[in-house]
Amino acid sequence: MNRKLEIKRKRRQWRAWVERIHRELDYQNISRRTFEEVGKIVLANDKIQEPSHFHEWLGRNYGLASAAAVRRLTDNRSDSISLVRLLTQISQDPGVVSRRSFVSMYEKPMTDLAHQKFDQLTGNRNAVFLPKKSVDKDLKEVRIVSARLRKFVNKRLAHLDQRNSLQKLPTFNDLHSVMKTLERIGLKYRFLLMAIETHDDSLPLNWDAVFLEPWKERS
Repeated sequence: MNRKLEIKRKRRQWRAWVERIHRELDYQNISRRTFEEVGKIVLANDKIQEPSHFHEWLGRNYGLASAAAVRRLTDNRSDSISLVRLLTQISQDPGVVSRRSFVSMYEKPMTDLAHQKFDQLTGNRNAVFLPKKSVDKDLKEVRIVSARLRKFVNKRLAHLDQRNSLQKLPTFNDLHSVMKTLERIGLKYRFLLMAIETHDDSLPLNWDAVFLEPWKERS
């Protein structure tokens, strides 16, 4: 295949992938913030803290869904779209992500700023292309930080493991730390591939209005 056509194809594919990944990360971020805000509502009202079955059920389902999302985002199967697969493909051909292509996504008056941004993203003022070692470093970090949650999903969520090999279960703090790392790295590559630096992670307007109404009539 002609190299120019190959580069265009890969850029098109990676941009589509990074947007899919961004939507997943954005949803998980909003889900986390919703869960935290609901927790604040419960803690502020003694009347709704007991019985705790509903809160335990809510926390369990939030945790399992978020852990499964980590597994999806770090899946390396050939038929999946994930952050790990995106970084793996970029590592195999980092020349597709060039300074020239990045700068071309900016208006001419912002050319100097574009070069500064590429310098920051690559960590190299002289980089013509995204350095492979930079991608490999990010890929390694994603794999390391997600390893424990991936093991949890494989052993406890995807199926019941007879060996019960998990000595310590991951906590919500563990989960949130992993998600923040995935989000940071995901946003970096969205920026590199699409020159989109900002994103809206605010909760929907009046999201908590449902709590202002009684959920059940007294009989």
